[in-house]
This record gives sequence, structure tokens and C-alpha cells, in this order.
Amino acid sequence: MIERIVIRGYRLFQDFEMVPTTGLNIVVGGNEAGKSTLLEAISLGLTGRVDGRWAEEQLNPYWFNQKLVADYFAELAAGNSPKAPEILIELFLSPSNPDIHILRGVYNSRTEDAPGVRIHIKPSTDYYEELASYLAAPDRPDI
Repeated sequence: MIERIVIRGYRLFQDFEMVPTTGLNIVVGGNEAGKSTLLEAISLGLTGRVDGRWAEEQLNPYWFNQKLVADYFAELAAGNSPKAPEILIELFLSPSNPDIHILRGVYNSRTEDAPGVRIHIKPSTDYYEELASYLAAPDRPDI
């Protein structure tokens, strides 16, 4: 069972945490409230896939929270060096199943020793120089 869901920077979720109750959980909300996005994030965290395709094949700019992206470019325009937007999805799992302990670790946002899975999408350090020069170019297209 999933004991805690952490979603940061994914689609409309800027900083979201949810602790599902034991048993059945029903997610209710209006159109564009994030119901499908929540389920998609859980699926992405568990499988590494979206719509049946690997995340690395499907990754696109619309996955990133648009406010975080806008803030990032506003900071760049102001001459600052902000951290690029990232996506974090963590699913903390119930330790009640003895087989789940192979997924135990402290590499999570809470630094808790807990079983779970995590997907963290961020710019590769291998391309920081290339990204910095692209962003600094005066003739780059508007983003």
C-alpha cells in the first residue's frame, strides 16, 4: 500500500503531498483539478512509464509545473542564476510486506529510512555548460 505521495514540479502540482487512508480512497474534484495527473504521477512513479511509453521517450516541457518554469525564466531575465525546474515523484510504501524491504532507503525528500520508489527528473550535469551558453545567447528564440 502507498502510505505517502510526494509530487513536486509535475504538471499542475508545484508542491503536493498526500497521505492516503488505509483501504479505499476516492479522489474528487472539478475539471482540471489534478485527479488524472495524480493517477498519472503514481503510475509514473511505479512503472517509469506514461501512456505505456518510457518516461525518457515521452518527456516534454509540459510535464513541468508552468509556474516554476515561468519563475525560472523571470529569474534568468533578471540576471540571476536560478536552479532549473525539476520533477520529483516519491511513493512511500507500507513496510508491512516483508518483501518490500528491498526498496528501503533514505534517499527521499524526508531522508526517512522507508521503503518506496522515486523518480527525479532534472537537467543532466553533463549538459550544464551547453544549457548555460544556450540561455545566455542573445539570439536564442523566445521560450
